[in-house]
Amino acid sequence: MYTTDDNLDEFIFRIDDKTIAKYWVHMDLNKVKIDLKSLTGDDDLCNNHKKIFKISEIYEANKDIAEELIVKAKANPDSYRKMLSKSFTKIFPDESFIDRISIGNYSKPEETLKRPYAKYSQDIARQLKLIK
Repeated sequence: MYTTDDNLDEFIFRIDDKTIAKYWVHMDLNKVKIDLKSLTGDDDLCNNHKKIFKISEIYEANKDIAEELIVKAKANPDSYRKMLSKSFTKIFPDESFIDRISIGNYSKPEETLKRPYAKYSQDIARQLKLIK
């Protein structure tokens, strides 16, 4: 994604909350709806990005990433994360590494450009409260 000043925080990926419930009822990935939204209110810029860069089509084809995050959010409660941190201090020296493993991608905004789909993973993981 591109912006006039390389600020990716102008956009956010969101899973429609109702479709998360539908996913759990039907266990059907096709029920999950994900959208890119503007955080600044510049819907024209957001829609332009969607059209030019085929964002909806690209991320629709990779909804399995979102599905994994939905499942991880249910399977990795906070108590599990605390246990990892406490029991394996040498493997997990800080929370960010646990976050990275939990979401399967970099979790910090400053690391977004290090790996494909990092922004997508970060936004959805924050929505699902997998990371802060």
